[in-house]
Amino acid sequence: MEESKRSANFHAEQECNRYFTKPVYPWASQHQSRDAPIPNPKALPPSDARLLVPTLEANAPTYIGKLTNALLCITDPCVALYSPSLGTWFSRN
Repeated sequence: MEESKRSANFHAEQECNRYFTKPVYPWASQHQSRDAPIPNPKALPPSDARLLVPTLEANAPTYIGKLTNALLCITDPCVALYSPSLGTWFSRN
């Protein structure tokens, strides 16, 4: 649980760097550890493009940003419709 919390906080901090006047670099993060380092998301190889959902902002540096962008994209009222009785989203296409 502690490692998951540390990883989530690290990735949230890296995602928020775009709003900071002075960004926090991955190696300078308070959530980073020498004993159990969290990999730098920009250093990882790109994933299979066929598995990605088109997002509003494709340059999200971490999984939190990519997940948020994907959720915003598939729940956009211009392209999707929510049915409360069925509890699901439908594409307008």
